[in-house]
Amino acid sequence: MNQDPKEVIRNSLLRVYEVLKFTPEEAKKALDEFMGLIQVSIMTELLNGLSEAEIKSLGEEFAKKSPAEQQKQAESVLKSHYSQEEIVKKISGATKPVVQEYFAYLKSRGNKEVDRILAEVS
Repeated sequence: MNQDPKEVIRNSLLRVYEVLKFTPEEAKKALDEFMGLIQVSIMTELLNGLSEAEIKSLGEEFAKKSPAEQQKQAESVLKSHYSQEEIVKKISGATKPVVQEYFAYLKSRGNKEVDRILAEVS
């Protein structure tokens, strides 16, 4: 059974935060911030293929739409520029350096248990 890579990373980070004695609130905040960085990285990579006018138009349109409508429109625009394979490749390419850098930061704390947990998912 293959687990979703996002869930594997999430669960590993929760274990790391527990080892580092984060409170549940601190762990949730740290995980939310990390996932936010990933989202920004992904969106930046995907938007790089759009023209300035397309990005401006999307921004104006998004302001008028519900989150579900925004999601649908974003998928439509991306599919008009990229194949599904290209989207997956861009997401992976945008995510990998963020994860590696964050893991390196966590490993720099010198905790052997943290190193072991992160080695399981690296």
